[in-house]
Amino acid sequence: MLAVLWLFLWFYQGWPLRICMMLVMALGMIEVSQAFGKEKVWPCSVACIAFALFALPAYLFARQELDPFAALSQVLLIAMLCMIVGMSLLVLRGRVDGRSLLAAVFPLLYPGLLFTMLFPLVDLGGRPLVALVLGHALVIALANDLAAYEVGTLFGKRKLSPVISPKKTVEGSLAGFAAGVLAACVLPFLMRLIWPQLQLLPVWMYALLGAFASVAAQLGDLSASYVKRVCEIKDFGSILPGHGGIMDRLDAVLFCGTVCTAFYHWFGI
Repeated sequence: MLAVLWLFLWFYQGWPLRICMMLVMALGMIEVSQAFGKEKVWPCSVACIAFALFALPAYLFARQELDPFAALSQVLLIAMLCMIVGMSLLVLRGRVDGRSLLAAVFPLLYPGLLFTMLFPLVDLGGRPLVALVLGHALVIALANDLAAYEVGTLFGKRKLSPVISPKKTVEGSLAGFAAGVLAACVLPFLMRLIWPQLQLLPVWMYALLGAFASVAAQLGDLSASYVKRVCEIKDFGSILPGHGGIMDRLDAVLFCGTVCTAFYHWFGI
């Protein structure tokens, strides 16, 4: 799935990509909202849909005068306005319901704002650079997941987080970390074979990115498991048969992508 998503994001830069991102973000937010609410509480969905509709236009409008990363400040303003809308609708209902409050506000932060961290990664320039930065966000998370699962299944003995995710092991976590660092270092040079004009950073910088992004990917996976434990659900949804919901597939990618956004921002690419 991540490979297909990578190809889509690379080939369809422009409005097809923008629309896809808005739809995926809206679905992810609604999944988390309904997980907390356990009922389709309409004020919660209104706040999530409003943020999904207005976050990207606000970013693009600011992008005309600001660099991609600075334009994200406008997205935060939209999130706060949507939070006001969601909480106001709850107040107008006239009854106190803590789960509905979480369902209305929490998805704006997770996964809402995390999704918006991916906006600059697809707005940095030509196809080679977009392929590299999106590849880092997706491939590091994928390498982590695959290596952690395979090594953990075959050799895992010590539980990493038995309460939150009983199947994850320390051995699998270390293997995932190593695989993420390796993927971060190898991917730029594979991209260079396709696009010789692609300018690369020193290997140690990609290794540093891989280290932080690998840890973030694993924490993203555990964080999603934590939320599901709190909500007492197995999967966030069933939109992807056999895989659960949008958030069940993109939990690690969102954390990993945020680290990649910070990396490319700080190093001025």
